[in-house]
Amino acid sequence: MEIIKTLIFSLCIITVVYSIVKKNRLYFNYAYLIVAVLIIVDQIIIYSGSSDPINLALASLWLIQAILVIPNKLPPLTRDGSVIAKSAVPKIMVSLSIINFFGAYFATTVDYIPDLAMYGHIILGLFPIAPAYFILAGKIEIVDKAISEFYLNKSCTSLRSAHKSDLHPHKWFNLEDGYFRPVIKNISNIEVTNMPRQSFPSVYIPNGYIDIVKFSTFKHDGIFHGNKIKSFLTEEVIDIDKYVDLENAKTNLEIKKLAESIKKEFRF
Repeated sequence: MEIIKTLIFSLCIITVVYSIVKKNRLYFNYAYLIVAVLIIVDQIIIYSGSSDPINLALASLWLIQAILVIPNKLPPLTRDGSVIAKSAVPKIMVSLSIINFFGAYFATTVDYIPDLAMYGHIILGLFPIAPAYFILAGKIEIVDKAISEFYLNKSCTSLRSAHKSDLHPHKWFNLEDGYFRPVIKNISNIEVTNMPRQSFPSVYIPNGYIDIVKFSTFKHDGIFHGNKIKSFLTEEVIDIDKYVDLENAKTNLEIKKLAESIKKEFRF
């Protein structure tokens, strides 16, 4: 029986490592949940024979861990725009760390817990620190943030990234029979095309950086993005179709870095 428990415990640790690497919330939660259930059952069995309240307290402690990691639809390894995710998720991660660090300490005070369990709890205590830090420091990758926003908006049919355009379609022309015609057909006075772009509403260009769609929308409606497209604004994305585009992208990146350096130096 001890061999089976050790094997399951070890597999849970491996699963946690895998979930961190692959950013798989479900595996992360289930691994901590299984560890919690193992310890709860073990401590209740010991309590039934010893009636020592410390065993009941330990079972209760890991019951808290089990409750914290019950899988839900909110991705806990990502940061989203909600107050809940920004505040609750780091607290959950820190709680997991405290519980497992205590488990590692407790393993050193008794004889019936093997050393492997102590080292395992140290590992399980360390891993939640990284997600908590990245969430609090705002270092979660942009894709993760987009996924979280998509999860939280139940009414949207898709999510598309876009960046603000410096150009405006009110100033664009089609070429018809050798004459320029405004792209916007409802323009009554062609002089509108001479107005400064700042006088028009902001427009955004889908940049293909991130696209998230629902299979159900395509299946039921036969359209890809649907009619409620969640906006996800990013910095300008440069299309690279030719070698010259790559060189231009490099130049723009260097200019941006130089501008940020000057801004930091002179504190604009």
